[in-house]
Amino acid sequence: MTNAFRVALERMTKRIKKHCRIMNRIARHRRHKKYSQRQLAKLLGLKSASRITSWETGESIPSTEKLFQLEQALNAMPDELLYEYSKRMKQEVVERQLALEHEQSS
Repeated sequence: MTNAFRVALERMTKRIKKHCRIMNRIARHRRHKKYSQRQLAKLLGLKSASRITSWETGESIPSTEKLFQLEQALNAMPDELLYEYSKRMKQEVVERQLALEHEQSS
């Protein structure tokens, strides 16, 4: 295994672990409120619990609209629910800004 491949694999593994923590926050808040996935889905106006499941398993993240509905239903701020995701997105923007600045100075 090449060093570059190993580094890429480590980064991908870290991202997956972070993504799982994000979704665990939604599940933790839901359980704290004693809602089943089906009950939370009804509160959010969803026809089934499948979308809740996909958020909690990390298959997808909530839309902005659903994020604000989650805030109301779970009494949790969006940045609290998606803290790790938000942190990662901020870091990616900073990395791109640094790369752009480096590119412009070259």
